[in-house]
Amino acid sequence: MRSTWQLACGLGIAAILTACGGGSGSKPEPTPKLTSEQIHQYSSHSLFAGLLVQSPAVLMSSLALEYAEYRHSPLGEDEPPRPSVDEFPCDHGGSVQARYTPVDPGNEGIAVGDEVRFAFKQCRQEFEGFGIAIFDDDEEDDIVTINGGVRVVITEFNVPELFGKVASAPAQEGFVMSKALKALKNAEQTVSVGTRVAYSALQIGDGEEVDATDTQFDGVMRARFSTVIPDDEPAIIAKMDGDTETLLVSVATSQEGGESLKVSFEEDGKGYTQTVTEFRGEMDLHCLCSDSGDSIRHTINELAYANTGSDPELGDDFSYTLQLEEPIVIDDFELGFSSGKMLTKASGEDISTVFSISGEQGNVAIQSTGGATWSGSFAEYLDFVID
Repeated sequence: MRSTWQLACGLGIAAILTACGGGSGSKPEPTPKLTSEQIHQYSSHSLFAGLLVQSPAVLMSSLALEYAEYRHSPLGEDEPPRPSVDEFPCDHGGSVQARYTPVDPGNEGIAVGDEVRFAFKQCRQEFEGFGIAIFDDDEEDDIVTINGGVRVVITEFNVPELFGKVASAPAQEGFVMSKALKALKNAEQTVSVGTRVAYSALQIGDGEEVDATDTQFDGVMRARFSTVIPDDEPAIIAKMDGDTETLLVSVATSQEGGESLKVSFEEDGKGYTQTVTEFRGEMDLHCLCSDSGDSIRHTINELAYANTGSDPELGDDFSYTLQLEEPIVIDDFELGFSSGKMLTKASGEDISTVFSISGEQGNVAIQSTGGATWSGSFAEYLDFVID
């Protein structure tokens, strides 16, 4: 079974060449220059690995906010006292245990320092809107299986007047998307929520149960959501009417002070591990609203990190860094990235990747300081199809 990590990072490209050492008394041979195939692999791996590692943090943050809100919501008329640990069934099998620990039990709402712990037990669930479907190989649905532990700590909570509106809503037995995020439209000023997400052997896959071939996360990633909403309903409606572009939410992910994220998986009986550090990511989601229909524009304003480890294509001891040189804009995932430029540094070379679109086709051009070049359609760059 091919791992999701590999699927997300581009497939089917030759393994990286290693440097040769000279014999006794001979001068060391220079490191071979990267080939066209290799700069393609480094470029696609660095981009899609950078996107993939953000998705679980966004999902877990939203689930933690939803659960914290549930714990603060009033009990129903005939509802018994809630246990210290809740267990929720997942829609397609398995379950998840959840525990909420407020920084101050006397608080009436969510506060900085509150903690939520999840223990997923082969939980099969369909999650929409988090990018988590990339872990699903099944074209028929977006159901993924999650197993393992997560600890989410609230590091920022600036949500004016939101708690009262959310808490008055009926409590739900299950949870998929945070009511806090859904209720952003009701806020009257800047809204921002931050979390620190720590994984403990958290596996995500698409089978009935996850196994060693599925992607496992250990370590830390932070997430932050923010937006600014007009303070009256007519202004909101006016912004969404006609041909307008409206910022829905900004999502940032990061690591601080020595934090790292280890990603591991197994392929063909061999284990691989990659360690992501110094991560910085920021994406804006805009609604392109028009009378003929709405669409979502994704703008990646920041994506920078370092990655080291082993990989079936990149070899047993690879290392690279990535940084954006121009924002990456995505109007339609099926067509590809509309524009953007990034720089991947690997094997002593600078690999520049430029995204553009022409008519109905996204194009990618890659060039390395070692002299190699690669160009093709966005579909060829991915080496797999986005449905």
